[in-house]
Amino acid sequence: MRYFEQACQLLPNGSRIPESLAYVSRRRGQWDQSESYFNEAERLDPRNANLLTQHALSYALLRRFPEALRKLDQVLNITPDDMDTIAIKAGIAQGEGDLARASALLTPLHPAADHTFALETQVYQAILERRPAQIIVRRAAVANPIEKDAVYGPFSIEIGARVAARMEEPDRAIAAIGKLLSIPYRGPLVWVRPLTPALLRLDPMFDPLRSDPRFQKLSQERPK
Repeated sequence: MRYFEQACQLLPNGSRIPESLAYVSRRRGQWDQSESYFNEAERLDPRNANLLTQHALSYALLRRFPEALRKLDQVLNITPDDMDTIAIKAGIAQGEGDLARASALLTPLHPAADHTFALETQVYQAILERRPAQIIVRRAAVANPIEKDAVYGPFSIEIGARVAARMEEPDRAIAAIGKLLSIPYRGPLVWVRPLTPALLRLDPMFDPLRSDPRFQKLSQERPK
């Protein structure tokens, strides 16, 4: 903070310094101070879409949803139809309990595999609506298949297995788990490891499968 404040005196017309101070203040839980720095940075660079988005995210964290939405509308005026911005708006609608508005925002979106936030928001929408989310996870798998990316391609398969388990679709979940245990890949929750039999035994997301003999067999340790 001290170095940034010194730099601010040397670069009084630059937005990067107050923007950085806004992030540091936010990490320290100094919300009012962070907002003040965001406002200063926006005064100096009013069409910086990333800056506006970060300010909107701060409002969302504070549950100041109307202010967050106003900032996101400013972003959309600069970068129309930006998928991540629309997904953030949908996430706020979910937080407000307005699933109809969230659905209206999410339904037209067709995110590729690298639009992870939009994909995750669509999956969560399906869960909140208590309907199977498999069609969304299959779309991600098509966008980034294992044949194209051996490390990240299986990401969507594990998400699909978890969703299927929670939605009480054991056949889908167990088929996906069997596939995952047979290949190396980067897990979606902790990047350093894939799914393992030990994690199947521990992870509460798979609790609905515990009585299934097929799951019990998959969760047994395999010979080294």
